[in-house]
Amino acid sequence: MGDLELLVRHALVQGGYGPRQPLSFPVRDGALSSDKTAHAVRLGQEDGERQLCALASSEELESLWLYLPEALWLYPPVQRIVFVDEERGTATQGFLNLIADIGQDYVHYHIQPEVMRTLYMGSVEDSWRLQEWYGDASSETLAGLRKAAYRYLGAELALPSARDLVSFRHFADANPLVHGEFRIASPAGITSIALDGTEDIAAKYTEAHARLSASFQDNLEAYLALDEREVIRQSCAALSEAVKGLSLDFRPAG
Repeated sequence: MGDLELLVRHALVQGGYGPRQPLSFPVRDGALSSDKTAHAVRLGQEDGERQLCALASSEELESLWLYLPEALWLYPPVQRIVFVDEERGTATQGFLNLIADIGQDYVHYHIQPEVMRTLYMGSVEDSWRLQEWYGDASSETLAGLRKAAYRYLGAELALPSARDLVSFRHFADANPLVHGEFRIASPAGITSIALDGTEDIAAKYTEAHARLSASFQDNLEAYLALDEREVIRQSCAALSEAVKGLSLDFRPAG
């Protein structure tokens, strides 16, 4: 039985895919496309990563892809995936742990699109307007603030959230017999995430990330002096050092 057939046969999730609503992955050649229908694409990993970064620059929604070693990319509609049983906090038999039935290594990609930076910038400027200094700030000062914030928020796109880390951990726990890698695709490049299963990553990451965010106002000159990719590298290094059991590695888009 082929990989895709095996996925369909085992996709029996209450409220999800089942015999009356089969999950199928028609195989395509060429470009990756988040067109809201489940499908697969035959494409090498390096070319696929470049395309994911391009999608992150143009797409309006976050999306998820799985890469299998034989140069096969799977795209399942995100809104229909069962990650975790929230009530019990344990992994359920949803699509994401069916990869174990295939018995192959996999790479789990999560796209964080450019549109998120636009939304974040709006929130940042709204918060500035509430500060006493805003009304007296010169146009040059505000332009510098916006430039620094733009670079900082570019780094935010390349970083996982605490919720991402929890989802990745559950994904790995549901597939103990196969090796999984987790990566974020942003417009700037690919961030690889390595997790130690023995550490309470989420709480420590939330605290460390909050400290990094709080340091933004005190480091405006540094953000202005660095290009966005270097801001991302330094952010990954700072979080990796601060959180035991977590390693973040950033590679610019090719």
